[in-house]
Amino acid sequence: MSVTAMKAQWGVHVLVIIAVLLFSSGSTSAQQVQVTPIPGASPAFGLPALPQQPGVVQQTIIQEKKPEPPSTAVQGPTAAEKTSEFERFIGQTGSLDISQFGYDLFSRPPSTFAPVEEVPVGPDYVVGPGDEIRVSVWGSIEGQWTSVVDRSGAVTLPKVGIIGVTGLTFEQLRETIRRELSKYYTGFQMNVSMGPLRTMRIYVVGNAHKPGSYTISSLSTLVSALFASGGPA
Repeated sequence: MSVTAMKAQWGVHVLVIIAVLLFSSGSTSAQQVQVTPIPGASPAFGLPALPQQPGVVQQTIIQEKKPEPPSTAVQGPTAAEKTSEFERFIGQTGSLDISQFGYDLFSRPPSTFAPVEEVPVGPDYVVGPGDEIRVSVWGSIEGQWTSVVDRSGAVTLPKVGIIGVTGLTFEQLRETIRRELSKYYTGFQMNVSMGPLRTMRIYVVGNAHKPGSYTISSLSTLVSALFASGGPA
């Protein structure tokens, strides 16, 4: 083989070696890596360079990104699962049949209200049709009269005649009768009282034990109406 042929063959080998080196260098730069600078890094990374100490070699740590393992923490019990010892005790011993306080007051069967005859009335009681008025007089004259307030709201007394009393309180009623009697008599004493009081018819509807129509006294309250109907259902 001539010297010229040997030189050409060596040239081809050199070109092949250079191509292999260039290919290897390009594949290494294509890989994605994370470079973590250490203290004393170069200002090329945007950080000021720290003074180097003798015998300390600057290093560059290359860390590959690794997926984080799934969390294995045990979750605690939720708020709904947290129950105290007292709540568990109530759940075991308590009853589901819960009724509102006071329902036992209406346990008796309902009954109608009879007219009130012996209950005293206060001075603020308003007189109306159906009330019975009793007037007693003694002194220069003596007498006792009973009169029922009619539908027009008036009572009738001997010699005095008709007296309108509707809408008057019991205190005003006594003063009115005394004033009317003083027009005809002098030197007497007087007492006014109430007999049987008027009644009212009411209608109880809705969520009552026994809704319907009931007759109650004029002194009755809403609670009395509930008692008459047997209370809430």
